[in-house]
Amino acid sequence: MARYTSPMFENMPNLSVRLVQPEDEPYIFELFASVRGEGLAEAGMTAEQRQQFLDFQYKAMHNTYADNYPEGIHNVILRKKKPIGRIYTNETDTEIRILDVIIHPKKRNHGFGSEIMQAMIAECDRTNKILRFYVWTNNAAGQRFYKRHGCEFIRDDGGYLLFEKQPTPTP
Repeated sequence: MARYTSPMFENMPNLSVRLVQPEDEPYIFELFASVRGEGLAEAGMTAEQRQQFLDFQYKAMHNTYADNYPEGIHNVILRKKKPIGRIYTNETDTEIRILDVIIHPKKRNHGFGSEIMQAMIAECDRTNKILRFYVWTNNAAGQRFYKRHGCEFIRDDGGYLLFEKQPTPTP
């Protein structure tokens, strides 16, 4: 995993980022559980089963990202030095890939996600890289959010939809 923060987030007016530290893990897990844990109670799982399931999923996700994206950058998103989310990205010569992004449920609908997206799109335009990411098929709100930011649906990969935003070169 990378040991630096991408410069793409340096000029955001209301937010900042920093690398995830070991002491952030409980918060990062809470964010993960806030998104992935939705509906597990309705599925008939006990609290203990939900916790075991989320622990397993969290570890599997982390290991998959570490194995497949060893240069991935895992950042905490901060507002006034307080965590409000996290973003996991990977950059290559041709693309910036969002591996995972979560804004805390209590901090959504305040423009923070848009500020992150605008910073990433500006970096893609500046560096002539494609922005790519997957959205869960059942995440209609996420799909609308990305479409509002000019991202296009590319294909359905069975449960996840690939989106991308082509760079707009500056003259």
